[in-house]
Amino acid sequence: LFYERLLLEGTITSAAISLKTIPSGSEFKVEAVPFFMNSSLLSELSFFWNFNGAFSDPQPEGPNIFLIQASPGSKGQSASIQLVIRNLKSVLEEARASFNVQVQ
Repeated sequence: LFYERLLLEGTITSAAISLKTIPSGSEFKVEAVPFFMNSSLLSELSFFWNFNGAFSDPQPEGPNIFLIQASPGSKGQSASIQLVIRNLKSVLEEARASFNVQVQ
């Protein structure tokens, strides 16, 4: 599941993200929380983020964090973010999820 991560409040787990609308020129962070994976440590999981079909490097904050930035003048655009999580200790365990972002 995906949740918005705010600077002062932390991760907002009361509302999972499936579609997020943001203003042009803004940014937001998403945290992936793998509730149903058979692992209690993030280090036992591999996170593969994909932004509009292109692989994206992990954020310095952690592999389960993704930063989305809407450039000024990008009003009307949209993006698709996909994530694949693999359990390094259990080869057959994998989770996939995605959400969309629209810029207003």
